[in-house]
Amino acid sequence: MLMIKYIKISTGLFFSALMFMGVQAFGQTRADSLNPKHQENVTVYGTSKPVIEKAYKINQKPQLPRIDMPSTTFTDDFTGQEMPTTITLQPIKPALITEEIKNTTWNNVFRLGVGSRISPYAEFFHSSGVESSYRFNVHLYHYSSFANIKNYLPSPYSNTSAEVDFEKYFDYHILGFKAAYKLNANRYYGHETSHDTIAFNKKDNRFKQRYQEGSFSIDYASTYRDFDKLHHRIQASTYYISDIHGTSELFAGINFDVHKAFEVYNVFNHQQLGIVGKYSLYQEKTNLGQNRDNYIGGMPYFDAKYGIISFRAGLNVQWLMSYNVKLHFYPYLDAKFNVIPQRFSLFAGVKGGLKKNSLAVLADENPFLSSYNNEYHWQNNKLEFYGGFKGNIARRLDFEVSAGYQTFQDMAFFDYPIFSSPDSSMSGPNPFSYLNVFNVKYASGNLMAFSAGLTYVNSSNVKVWLLGNYNRYNMDGNYRPLYKPLQEVRFGCSIRMSGKFRPWIEAYYMGNRWASYQLTSSGTGNSSYFYELPAYYDINFGSDYQISTQLSAFLKITNLLNQKYLQFNSYPVKGLEVMLGAAYRF
Repeated sequence: MLMIKYIKISTGLFFSALMFMGVQAFGQTRADSLNPKHQENVTVYGTSKPVIEKAYKINQKPQLPRIDMPSTTFTDDFTGQEMPTTITLQPIKPALITEEIKNTTWNNVFRLGVGSRISPYAEFFHSSGVESSYRFNVHLYHYSSFANIKNYLPSPYSNTSAEVDFEKYFDYHILGFKAAYKLNANRYYGHETSHDTIAFNKKDNRFKQRYQEGSFSIDYASTYRDFDKLHHRIQASTYYISDIHGTSELFAGINFDVHKAFEVYNVFNHQQLGIVGKYSLYQEKTNLGQNRDNYIGGMPYFDAKYGIISFRAGLNVQWLMSYNVKLHFYPYLDAKFNVIPQRFSLFAGVKGGLKKNSLAVLADENPFLSSYNNEYHWQNNKLEFYGGFKGNIARRLDFEVSAGYQTFQDMAFFDYPIFSSPDSSMSGPNPFSYLNVFNVKYASGNLMAFSAGLTYVNSSNVKVWLLGNYNRYNMDGNYRPLYKPLQEVRFGCSIRMSGKFRPWIEAYYMGNRWASYQLTSSGTGNSSYFYELPAYYDINFGSDYQISTQLSAFLKITNLLNQKYLQFNSYPVKGLEVMLGAAYRF
């Protein structure tokens, strides 16, 4: 989703953007270094995601292991996931709802709603600060659903989170702190039939799951506009996640980026040398024991620009000490060709690297993940190629087309466990063997991915976006890409009418996905049966109405077609839900 227009922003907001994107001089010219101090007001152009009041769905899944393309527009928002039908509302910053009142600002927004599934929702957002001095944000969120799915065991869940971040701006640096806490609770469930539910209690605590996660990070970055200075950014972060069945994961890490202008070859308009590095520690505890991973990565790189061509080249070196010690080398090249300045460009690149399949990531993707018999490996993206083009027309219509090819080893998949009826084995090492939970499996292969996106923004009144994705897997052996989307299309539209009334609609299409059963075959071990989950459509609709300058009301309807498609094997989503609520700003 893209907003193409000129925007006047303050130094504080400009530095905030630098905080999260990193400090890069990529693709700029020497003219930028004439002024050694930052400007109090700068004019920038580009794209930003328009805010559409989405009925965003909790735990969108399964996630698509997309090929990351850092130069693309739609990568961050288009993740290729299946959406359970649950209302999750994005935080609303005060600046987004004060379009009609130019001279009034609001530091707080409070939203409250209730849905037809006995679903209370509450969200609070606070934002305050002084320009060029500091920024302080608080976000509190809660959503829970207590309604059950017909013919299935009880399936309530809840999601609660709190997030605080603070940024302090200096003349040439920015210092940021961020702390967050998240608590997600749900239940394992299955078909409520005599075969599935015989001999066990529905209230058994072993059906319950609850993840809690606390995190904290510190970020310190320079904001020089002079390329001859040594630009630097360093970030330290940690988190701890655990569940009620004894599985836990501790992470601690630090990463940095240091770069400076150097005249390596005088033919270039701009050039700089730099290095990025990272250290990560993961310590996991499961019923299989404890495991500790140490990871060190570094990449010296060279940035340059010549006319319409800009690129970054480097050698990525990664060292991993896990079950054994391995050293990996990956080439890195990201090139851009600005064919028509600010209108049309080409991009291409090659890269590779290690990625941790952590408990925090997998449990968020699949809340029905077993707490037993899982190991959390590193995925090795041996080689990735990508390329495409993007551009905009009249700063309102933005488009992008991209393609990529990736070879991988140890990609994580969710596999249905071996079925066994509840008996005395319930007290054994794996009491969840008979429940409808999922284990982590790993497989290797390659992936060909294609994506395209189109967005249109007309001021703040009309926002339309259309995204599509196609993925083709070639797996080693007879394995299948379990629960990974193969085709996906998304559409959204928001229209502001009469200054107060704003209806919106979202539509999703998810193609077939592979699933499996694992059965016990007497005398011959275990065998898997692969089959495809059917495609589905999901349509959401809603509207906002501004009652007064401070009070507004909203209506949201999710899963308008009332489809009970499968989230995972034997895990259908709930049907249609209607939510009514109000928002108050002060």
